[in-house]
Amino acid sequence: MNRWNENTDRIAEVNIAFLVTIIVFQAVGFLPLNFLKGNIVGSLIFSQALVLIPGAYFLLKSGKPYHEAVQLKKMKVSNILLCLLLYFMLTPLLNFINALSMVFFRNSTTTTILSLSEQVPWYIGILVMALLPAIVEETVYRGVYYQEYKKADPWKAVLLSGFLFGLLHGNFNQFSYAFILGMIFALVIEATGSILSTMVLHFCINASSALMVYLYPVLHNMLKMSYRFAENEGMGTELSLLRDILGDVNMTTSEWISYLMETSGTSAGFLETVLTYAPSAVFWSALAFLLFRYIAKRNGNWERICGFFGKPAKGSRSLFTVPLVAAIAIGIVAMFFFELLMRMPQAG
Repeated sequence: MNRWNENTDRIAEVNIAFLVTIIVFQAVGFLPLNFLKGNIVGSLIFSQALVLIPGAYFLLKSGKPYHEAVQLKKMKVSNILLCLLLYFMLTPLLNFINALSMVFFRNSTTTTILSLSEQVPWYIGILVMALLPAIVEETVYRGVYYQEYKKADPWKAVLLSGFLFGLLHGNFNQFSYAFILGMIFALVIEATGSILSTMVLHFCINASSALMVYLYPVLHNMLKMSYRFAENEGMGTELSLLRDILGDVNMTTSEWISYLMETSGTSAGFLETVLTYAPSAVFWSALAFLLFRYIAKRNGNWERICGFFGKPAKGSRSLFTVPLVAAIAIGIVAMFFFELLMRMPQAG
């Protein structure tokens, strides 16, 4: 009974930590933080600090060593390589979810990364967009929340930790794929036995997005050169295709990316998006599942993961407390508000 009360209290504490994180995130948006104005690097580091502080407080209070509390263990090189392969197999699924969500919701992530690419070189961008979130967010979401939740109910812990991971991103577009990723990450930890595996996956996913934006100016210049060549040579078919891609050839790279975001979010409908992305997503997701099962089996964890889907143990505890319900409500309202704000016409 004492152990039951101890674990219940710890679940309540991590739920309070998440509520504090959500409230602080929303409150900061109303503060006149002039030192962060226009400073994308500072803003990203500051936002990661807001994620880390409540979780770090919980870890310190627990008294456990960091590696034990978050399940950080050494991994074989072969396991790391298999995680890299898993990342490549998951990419079509993430592209599908992102494209599908953009049919209904606005994407603000590319604009943020573009602003970062205009301020700092690529290796600094990778540090703040990929390495820092991979360490901080995995420590908090898979190291603090998930590790505590799974003591009560492993399968619900997978779902809830993924949901909270998506919720903190603050917009429906990112929520859609972060929710799925959060669940996948929790299962990958169980398959490998170490949070290092999801730090690697998280880094690869964020780094590829950041690097792509750094390559946009190169791609844009190449397309404009091709357009001028086709124009000089009177290549009508090629000109028409390039005009569809470029929009106005005189646009800056920033304007062109905004144009791509607008057209990708409005021109493609639900059915067209599904037909374009779903076949590849289904095929590679099936291979990703087989690879995941192989990783789990080679580490002796497959049977235990299968047990997640069974009935909860007798006396299992609810993961939901009043602070958690309040945090979820605040997060959902904030996402609706952000979406409305993104759809408002810009002044000027």
